[in-house]
Parts: sequence; structure tokens; C-alpha cells
Amino acid sequence: MIEILSIFEHSLFVEMALASLKSIGMDQKSLMALSLNLPPRSKRHTSTPISYDGYSRTDLGFIFATAFGVVGASAGFRLYWGPIIWGIASSLSGFLIGFLIEYFVLRHKKQRSLAPKVIMIIRCRRDQQQQIEQILWENQALGLTIIES
Repeated sequence: MIEILSIFEHSLFVEMALASLKSIGMDQKSLMALSLNLPPRSKRHTSTPISYDGYSRTDLGFIFATAFGVVGASAGFRLYWGPIIWGIASSLSGFLIGFLIEYFVLRHKKQRSLAPKVIMIIRCRRDQQQQIEQILWENQALGLTIIES
């Protein structure tokens, strides 16, 4: 006997995977689906600029600040206030643009990762492993592992 553990986002694909597994002869005793709880709202939004995935909320701002600063300083040789003032001004505006893009546009993508997850545990025979893995991958499993007992 082996156990297959898989993780899904909480969606209709979990129900479709369970229905497909039951249609190939898996009984209720060999299937288990557990929903993971999300952390409390106060724990999700931290006041630090670095999120738990290792990506800082200011990275895009610094990238834009560097690019804009180089262009602004280069153009500043021909403009009235000179390269230092134009480099600083364009760096600040680049940082602001990058930070606003990160805050408003890319924020939606990161919030999606906070969606509830479902762990599915399937106990099966070794000869059923390939078929079950195929069903799980077809139904948008985020990942799976096999535990041999």
C-alpha cells in the first residue's frame, strides 16, 4: 500500500478529482480531503517591507529608480540643472512609479497565493499509482508526493 499526498487550491478541481477517483473504484475509506485554515487577518499583513516569499515590496521601485536615474543623469548633461539634479529627480520618480506598479498591479497576484489550500490523502495499491497521479495532475494539483508504507 502507498499513500499519495497532494495539494490543491480550494476550487471545483478538488471535487472533480474526488469524483474521478471514485469513478475508478476508489472507496470513501481510502480518500481524505482536508482544508487548511488561513492565518488570522492580523498575521497575514505584516508591517515589514519583505514578505514571506522573500520578495520585497520595494524591489520593483529600486529597479525603476536605477534605470530612470541613469537615463536622467545622462540627459542632465544637456539640461539646465545638470546631471546630479536630474539623476536624483528621475530616480525618485522611477522609484515612485515602480512602487505604485508593485502596490496596485502586482498585489493581486500575491493575494492569490493566500487562497485556502486543500490537502488530499489517497491510500491505494501500487498498481493504481500512475492512474491516480494522472487524475491529480489533470485536475490542477499544485504538487504531490508518494509515501510508501
